[in-house]
Amino acid sequence: MKNRHDFFNRMADTWDEERRETVACLNRVVEEARLASGQKVLDVGTGTGVLIPFLAEKVGAGGRIHAIDYAENMIGKLKGNGVQANVEPQVMDIHKTSYTDMFFDRVIANACYPHFEDKPLALSEIHRLLKPDGLFILSHPTGREHVNRIHRTAHSVVEGDILPAPEFLLPVIISAGFDTLKVIDEPEFFLLSFTKR
Repeated sequence: MKNRHDFFNRMADTWDEERRETVACLNRVVEEARLASGQKVLDVGTGTGVLIPFLAEKVGAGGRIHAIDYAENMIGKLKGNGVQANVEPQVMDIHKTSYTDMFFDRVIANACYPHFEDKPLALSEIHRLLKPDGLFILSHPTGREHVNRIHRTAHSVVEGDILPAPEFLLPVIISAGFDTLKVIDEPEFFLLSFTKR
């Protein structure tokens, strides 16, 4: 395996079997996102779509979920599982998307931030895509230490994809044009929320 892209494509078939998030934690991510009916949401690094049913229910039939992942096998698995009418899965990289400026009410990066190859570039793109009154949510609903432990042992390609403690992570995100709204760093739940500056 040469890179993260290959790693995630190979993991697609068994991805759902290895997930550990509880329904309660996934619901908590969605609650913290303060979703409302009719909103447009970008689910970054959607994988096989673990958050999709929760997001789609909150935004309702009038809302739209754009689910992107750069691993085509992940998107293929998501489509194969069936998606709601208001969900658009696409193979796309958050470092450079095809969406217009200020397109989304919410951008959610769930369980994917450590894998961004160029974090400042990805954060700049998220900032561009978010409406002025929008929210950016960065979450890991199994907790920071669990994520880091898994990455260190999963494969050499991702062993360095570590989620830093908030005191190290926040300055990077703030410098990309965001203001911190909330910080949750619990043993089994991690979430940061931001407004656009």
